[in-house]
Formats: sequence, structure tokens, C-alpha cells
Amino acid sequence: MGYGEEKRVPRGAVIITFWPSLDEIEDDSLENGYSAGLTGFYKSLEELLRENQVAWSQAPTAVRGGMPRLTTYTDNHRERGSPVARFAPPELSDFLFWLGTSGTGAAVYSLLRLWVQDRNGRKLRVKVGGIEVEATQLKPEQFEEIFDFLRRREKEGKRIEATEVARFLKSHGLKAVDASQAAEDERHHDRLRSAVLARRHAAEQKRLKRLKKRKPNVST
Repeated sequence: MGYGEEKRVPRGAVIITFWPSLDEIEDDSLENGYSAGLTGFYKSLEELLRENQVAWSQAPTAVRGGMPRLTTYTDNHRERGSPVARFAPPELSDFLFWLGTSGTGAAVYSLLRLWVQDRNGRKLRVKVGGIEVEATQLKPEQFEEIFDFLRRREKEGKRIEATEVARFLKSHGLKAVDASQAAEDERHHDRLRSAVLARRHAAEQKRLKRLKKRKPNVST
């Protein structure tokens, strides 16, 4: 459970994890049996990514390098305990957030907050120096403070230590996610997801059996 092999995060970027609401995970009413109720969750992330990329591409070339942006993060793989869930898209999504220049993060955070508010129960977490920060209810200026801190450390060429991050968060009234709680949160999401996929699999098997019974025998 949790992160599998984690590749080195590129310079100038951090990981943001998007968490669906529990009711999105438990919703098995949609037709897509592969992604189950998370169909809307995946579509919302695609739209969010597209909106950010369009804004970046339409900006003048001279300022693009300083603009924060989101990209998919394919080097981070999450292990899931359920055999059923292993063959379906993960219930959490990791993106790279490229920091950009100072004062620009708040604009992207406004876009992220709209994504959170679109479905009650969604969460955002930012990984800073090995520590996850609960970012769902941050104010735009608090979000910017985190990335100003990261920009300074990168400019200085210093490795970010967990103790330093902890002191920074405490001094700015920010909340770090307890590692054991984070792991339990992820296990809980995985159990719900696995239960939905198992129900859908069982329903599909019953449907196929009914079709098989209705199929007329062909005499030879």
C-alpha cells in the first residue's frame, strides 16, 4: 500500500495528490465497469489538466517559463492490496506541480480549489520534502508560502530535510498529514474501491450466466 518505487522528482516540481470523495469511489451506477464510479473523477482531472495547459500555451512565450503548471506523473506507482483493484485505474492520482516564479502559484491554486468544491469530500495533498501537507482548505496565500519556501531552497541548492519542513509548517500554521494516518486513509480508499469493483465483477458474471442459459442449443 502507498507509494511503490518513487523516482526522483524533477527539479522545480513537487507532487500533488488528488483524492476523490468517498461517494465517487462507492458509486457503481455508471456503465464503465473498468473505472466504476471514478469515471467522473478521471474526467474532471483531464479537464483540469487541459485548462491549465491551455492557459500555459496561450501565454506569451517570454512568460511561460515562469508560469506554474500541472503535468501527469507516471514515475510514481501506487501499490494496491486487492487483486481486483490492481487491474483497474488507481483511486488516487499524482500530478507534478511545476513551481514557476514567485507570486504565480495562487492562480493555479484557485483552479485546484474549484476542482475540490465541485464534489464534496475531494482532497488535495502536497508532498514537501517527504512530508504530506493537507492542502484542501488552504488559503491562496498559504499555498503560495509553501512554494516560495521550496523555490528558495531550490535556488540555494539545498536538500529539504523533514525537520526543516516540519518547522516551516508549524510556523505558518499549516497541517502535516501523519504518515500512519495517510497510509490508513489510502487503505480505506482501496478497500472501498475493491468492494465496488468486486460487486461489478459479480454482477457481470451473473449477467453472462443468464445470457448463456438463454442461448439456444445448436444440434449437430
